[in-house]
Amino acid sequence: MYVGVSQAEALKEENDSLRCQLDAYRNEVELLKQEQGKNQPVRSEEDSTHSQQLSFLQQALQGMQKQLLKMRDELKQREVELEKTLQDKQQLKSQVQNLKEGLQKLQSTHTMK
Repeated sequence: MYVGVSQAEALKEENDSLRCQLDAYRNEVELLKQEQGKNQPVRSEEDSTHSQQLSFLQQALQGMQKQLLKMRDELKQREVELEKTLQDKQQLKSQVQNLKEGLQKLQSTHTMK
């Protein structure tokens, strides 16, 4: 009988020990679930922050693109104006040269007389 009683007590202690381990595992699982629940909003907050930053950067990039297009148009307009100014300068040079030649002809005609 003594052997049967000691086996029963050993089984009871083992049973208690397994229950404690089971409770510990349950608590650990519960803690992990809670931590996961806490981490999810943080991630979604991070995602939201990243999304806002991305949106801000996209808007900034679009603004820069518009500014570059505007500057490109202004540059084209200035190039056209510069080309016209160069043509006007060439015409004026040509007119000055014609006037000089005409003046020389007049002077040479006047000195001959």
